[in-house]
Amino acid sequence: RAAHLGLLGAYAMAPRLPDAARVSQFLTQRYRGDPVVRFTRARLVEVLGWAFHDDRFLDQARADYRGLLRDPLTGRVGLDPAEIRVHLAHTLLRDGEPSEALRELERVGGALSESARFAALLVRGEALLWLDRTAEAVAVFAEARELDPGAGSASAGLVAAHQLSGDPDAAAEAVERFLSTPRGGDLWQDFLHRGLWNESVRLRQFRRLVSGAP
Repeated sequence: RAAHLGLLGAYAMAPRLPDAARVSQFLTQRYRGDPVVRFTRARLVEVLGWAFHDDRFLDQARADYRGLLRDPLTGRVGLDPAEIRVHLAHTLLRDGEPSEALRELERVGGALSESARFAALLVRGEALLWLDRTAEAVAVFAEARELDPGAGSASAGLVAAHQLSGDPDAAAEAVERFLSTPRGGDLWQDFLHRGLWNESVRLRQFRRLVSGAP
């Protein structure tokens, strides 16, 4: 199981999409009842669908997330339904369903990790822009920027919201503030790519184990 998850991560980062799709399908068939495998696979294919605008992967991820939320085993193995809903909301938004994405976010509840909270704000802000609720989007992106001041994703959303609300001065101020802020790790990238990185690292560890290398 660990080897195949690692292989999926490696193919996703390469990227080798046909191979990633093949391994993803194998994991679905072989470990259909394992919530941890399903969540890891869903995160990986979500990133592929987002990065390459491929509906096949987004559809797989969305189905996995919905299945996990219905599965009573999900909470028992330590998975967080609130974080799963944030991932589900993201796939819905990418599928052009901003209202559905907002409804999922309203159901999140509970405490979120810092990166999941940041991701939820970005998804909410973009969904509000889709729905022309620009004033609300400004407030949401501003909150995201306070959570991660050096993140380009939050500042880009805030600039777009100000522009769409007809406030070019505020947009220019947001750009200047971003350019003067030291860069750090982006919580959005952490939220999305954590699965890819973790599983590719596991694959390297597995290969060392098999080869007997230190």
